[in-house]
Amino acid sequence: MNSEALLESKESATGSTVDSSRNNQHPPLWLAAKNGKEDEVEELVLSTIERRKTMIDPDGRTALWWAISTGQARIAELLLATRQFDVNERPSHYCGLLKAAVSFKHVAVTKLLLDQNGLDVNKVDTWRRYGLEAQTSLHLAANRGLEEMVKLLLSHPDIDVNSQGRSGRTPLHAATNNGCMEIIVLLLAHPGIDVNSLEDYGGGEKTIRSIKAVVIPDIIRQMHNAPKTERRLINKLTESYKAAGQRIAMEKWPITSLHSANTAEYARDIRLKSLQK
Repeated sequence: MNSEALLESKESATGSTVDSSRNNQHPPLWLAAKNGKEDEVEELVLSTIERRKTMIDPDGRTALWWAISTGQARIAELLLATRQFDVNERPSHYCGLLKAAVSFKHVAVTKLLLDQNGLDVNKVDTWRRYGLEAQTSLHLAANRGLEEMVKLLLSHPDIDVNSQGRSGRTPLHAATNNGCMEIIVLLLAHPGIDVNSLEDYGGGEKTIRSIKAVVIPDIIRQMHNAPKTERRLINKLTESYKAAGQRIAMEKWPITSLHSANTAEYARDIRLKSLQK
């Protein structure tokens, strides 16, 4: 069955009318990919001419974008095998492929994309919806507490664990913002992590705060105040922070014994505070 026949079949099944001659309508390969029709996609990638494989819908989304965003790993693999698609593509009003895969927590398609030559794993997305603008996929995963996605992204040889988004925000800033302990441990364990990275929080004085001066003490306080904090996680965070070879700096912020604890005394200080509470 050729692409025109498949198109007619879809029109009769859905009652829709599709003008396949225009690239701002829904072409048959696009429809098959969006609807998860693996057999049709497999046939269409062979019968569809090259320029029509990458045709887009009215919102600029290709068949590959739909396969990725809906978690259709096999279909995405078929489309990528044509070598006609840009793995770094981003529709005008939507996020890029990798960020879509991470955002929707599609593990299989995320792995598939990370294996592609030419993928820009540190691409900063400028999409301005749902707070996803000016950040990388690692920022997104760290901010949302997507532990498995963070592990996958950190495994990529080109990952920039200190990539900066708007205002100098790093993935570690993003993770600490929501108290994602497991992800903080993963990021701190990465050999390239910079715990001294600064973030501009804005305001009249454009306050500059560093991870080690403010965010890490904030996390320590959260753990200290948590009624059922897991000691295992405290110990892992301690070890990770020690491995980063840094000390918690006091700088110009309200100082407590928790702020000033260095890495060697870190766990002991937390335990002492817990006993005194």
